[in-house]
Amino acid sequence: MKFNLETIPNGLLGSPLHIYCELQKVMHHPDTSFQELESIIRIDSSLTARLLRVVNSAYYGFKNKVETITHALSIVGTDQLMELVVATSILGKFRGIPNELFNMNLFWRHSVAVGLAARTIAEIKNEEKPERYYVAGLLHDLGRLVICLSVPDQGLRIFEEHSQGSRPMTFYEESHLDCNHAQIGAALFERWNLPDFLQAVVIGHHDPFRDKNWEMQTSIVHFADYLAYEMGLGGSGEMHPPELNPKTKKLLKLDEKSLKKVWEEMNHKLEDTLAAFI
Repeated sequence: MKFNLETIPNGLLGSPLHIYCELQKVMHHPDTSFQELESIIRIDSSLTARLLRVVNSAYYGFKNKVETITHALSIVGTDQLMELVVATSILGKFRGIPNELFNMNLFWRHSVAVGLAARTIAEIKNEEKPERYYVAGLLHDLGRLVICLSVPDQGLRIFEEHSQGSRPMTFYEESHLDCNHAQIGAALFERWNLPDFLQAVVIGHHDPFRDKNWEMQTSIVHFADYLAYEMGLGGSGEMHPPELNPKTKKLLKLDEKSLKKVWEEMNHKLEDTLAAFI
């Protein structure tokens, strides 16, 4: 069976990013105020509540409680809040998947761990907008959930063959669907008109040197994914850690002090961040 976007149920295919699109229209106008941005976000009360929960979590670690979106914007800035809008909007679309179909507890634990590691590595490497690396890490395996929801029978066979075999799960995905979860996730993000950064990092998180324009960005999430598996922090169905591209270590050049910082960030903030986002 050849997988394509039309295989995805209509309820899943439609973009969850209406608020994000409205914010994009006005946020770059020089006369746009924080109050105007808040008025757009508050249209979705559940999104507003989730954003405030995240901003008040250990993920940010602010000492004083943030009670309004305007206050949040003044602290974290518009770019970071936009990234959070993307993450929380998309997560809302994939809540409620039963554990019988897929172990969602392990999946989200792994996703949050990868996001925390990717953000920390991006900060260490002085990458622009490190918050977007958290979002990329959080959403990097979303294509795997799309498979489970769109073609559950094939998804089950992929998991069974992978558990009995020795190859990466992407091999069995490609055998059954002519594509893998990274390609499916990136295609869905393209349909939703998400930034090129997210599309590139998601499609390349198992093959970080596929596009020379995004090698550093994709290598960060690739390495974060590997670390989360090595540390046993959840999983998205893989029976063993995905293979680490040796060129990634050479490109990132992370010393022991840096790796310790990444490890501490993943361990110390994982539980509280998981509770806030999921």
